Amino acid sequence: MGLIFKWKIEKILVLPFGGLTIFQECINRPIMEEFLVCIAGPIFQIIYYFLTLSFWNISSIHYSLLIFNLLPIVPLDGSKLLNLLFSKFFSFYVSMKLTNIVSLIVMFIFLIYTVFTHNLMLLLTMIFLLIKTIDNVKILDYVFNRFLLERYMNISNFHKIKKVYNLNLKKMRRDYKHIFYYQKKSYTEKEIIRKRFDLQGKVW
Repeated sequence: MGLIFKWKIEKILVLPFGGLTIFQECINRPIMEEFLVCIAGPIFQIIYYFLTLSFWNISSIHYSLLIFNLLPIVPLDGSKLLNLLFSKFFSFYVSMKLTNIVSLIVMFIFLIYTVFTHNLMLLLTMIFLLIKTIDNVKILDYVFNRFLLERYMNISNFHKIKKVYNLNLKKMRRDYKHIFYYQKKSYTEKEIIRKRFDLQGKVW
């Protein structure tokens, strides 16, 4: 699905919970496009399961991997789908922050579970995912700045327009162009973003 949308694949990792494709792609891809790329993995797994069902019984592995991969924990597909859902209602920055919070909550629940069940494999997997989530929290501002720079440098094809009645760039949303209103004047998002980076993070 990534190749269909001409996404650049950086590498493919094989991890204990399945494969993980790392894309070298823009953050500002349309939400529906990213949703199709994200959901393609679980869909292909289901198709593969039914194709092999007649001669290879992998039911327990299939359901375990499918359910686990759909958990809202970074960097599993479940967290990406949750982030896309948040992006339909909240700004890019808030969506990223909420995804990290949910990821940490779910992960700590599983960590507590592993303490009582003594499941070493699950514990190691959760520790790996915890490290990934913490890394994701640390780079939130970097990812947000990349989101802004992409919006500034690339031509936006988004047709929906959102009005922002202050200069808070953290209110910018995916799939929208933005018009900022400040002191009875209007500004394009590129004007505000340019001023942000020209003045080292201070808009005015």
